[in-house]
Amino acid sequence: MAAVISSGKNEVSGNARPDLGQYYRETSRGLYWEPTYVSRDAVYPKKFIPQSSRIRAKNWDAWEDPFRMFYREYMRIQAKKEMSYHSIADANQRFDVARQIDRRWVEGMKLYMCALSNTENFSANLMMRMARFIPSPSFSQAAMYQAIDELRHGQNDVNYMRWLNRHHGGLDDWMEWFQRHWLMQTARIGFENLFSGDPFEMVIAVNAVFEAGWTNLLFVANPAVGVANGDIMFGQHQLTTQTDETRHIAIGMTGIRMMLEADERNIPVVQEWFDKWSWLLHRIVGGPTSIFIDYFGKKKVMSYKEAFQHYYLKNYIEGLIEDLGPLGLKPPRFLKNMLTENEIYSHALWKNMYEGKHVNMHKIEIPDLAERAWFAEKYPLFKPLYAPFWDAADSGEGLDLGTTFPHCKVCQFPLLFVDAENRPTTDSQTYLGKIHHFCSEPCKWIFNLQPEKYTNLLTQDEIFAQGMVKPEELVSFWATGRAENGRLSRE
Repeated sequence: MAAVISSGKNEVSGNARPDLGQYYRETSRGLYWEPTYVSRDAVYPKKFIPQSSRIRAKNWDAWEDPFRMFYREYMRIQAKKEMSYHSIADANQRFDVARQIDRRWVEGMKLYMCALSNTENFSANLMMRMARFIPSPSFSQAAMYQAIDELRHGQNDVNYMRWLNRHHGGLDDWMEWFQRHWLMQTARIGFENLFSGDPFEMVIAVNAVFEAGWTNLLFVANPAVGVANGDIMFGQHQLTTQTDETRHIAIGMTGIRMMLEADERNIPVVQEWFDKWSWLLHRIVGGPTSIFIDYFGKKKVMSYKEAFQHYYLKNYIEGLIEDLGPLGLKPPRFLKNMLTENEIYSHALWKNMYEGKHVNMHKIEIPDLAERAWFAEKYPLFKPLYAPFWDAADSGEGLDLGTTFPHCKVCQFPLLFVDAENRPTTDSQTYLGKIHHFCSEPCKWIFNLQPEKYTNLLTQDEIFAQGMVKPEELVSFWATGRAENGRLSRE
């Protein structure tokens, strides 16, 4: 059959090439069978078999990859992308472009690439699990292509870190930082959550919410800021990643449509997962992206709030609900909370990073007066809530924290968010005799969906409170022994 596709004629019979659409259907449909040499339970461990999923469908062959791509064609396209990317990467390295990048952006890339490279590898593993346990041959084929994509992205991320480390240093312990830095714990915990979840929930979380909703912020808006701050290679780096996202988004959009159309009992399940992961990805992706667009980029292109309105709200949510609303899908349950929190999101995180700069893997800089004026224009709450802190920093006041914030039991973020009146927006709940703290009402709602998933999960402040890490072990715990952190100086 490979000879038919490659040559246009069957080299044995001489017949003309068959219709590719028909050939795709023949090689991606009806490929599941009832096992005879082992039990079905042995093939599909009980917690993963389709019957135990909350999603119901009569015909698993109904889903079809809209790209209908063959492996040989996939490899040809990806090889061309890699050749293009690495030729540009080589040119950047040859002409010492790394020295032209604004120093604050360089510090941000230490955080960004550490997080991104690890999450790409998490995604590759999730795609392989989806391919293994979702009973649709066509879906399995598309998911395996995506798994290979994610491995490619993660490898390119490491290559970028190698390049940056050679010119600026400070990236030696990036693998440990992902396990320790508080900003990355929400990504680590979130992906680990998915590993133990329903395989169809992975489709909603990764493809329908993350890939479709957040990648334009990550791979379009963020690179625009990077290029403005001298990082041409980052722009090309993210472009080669974004070129794969169209296929990943198609998996999510056709997958969520299939679930909604297959059985009306799927609708509340899909909505629950959509609500849950819309909020968690606001934490996993939205928080870090907000500080890259607003703060790590000294030269401003747009505010994070503006980017969110354009790429997430207008391009994603409005289009998604217009398309799938007639099938029963509603806007994210906590969209209003996201919009409200965006007014302070980046400012609360940057302030906390400055207060705890001794545990960062990067240096941090006080925003100058021009930046503060820009923040005040873009964010009305900046001046009353955060400008006084930076005024105190200018005066040399000691602002380092001597302790850690309590952390949210669900998303692992510090409890640092406030409302317009500067009142904490935290919440708490007693479960099985123990008080659990939450950064917000949405995280409390998520906790109550599956409290057993979170009760034995220790936050960093709980680890310290229980004496699991001794004071003399803190440098080792934070993996900051070789980090270049503290306050950024441009002298």
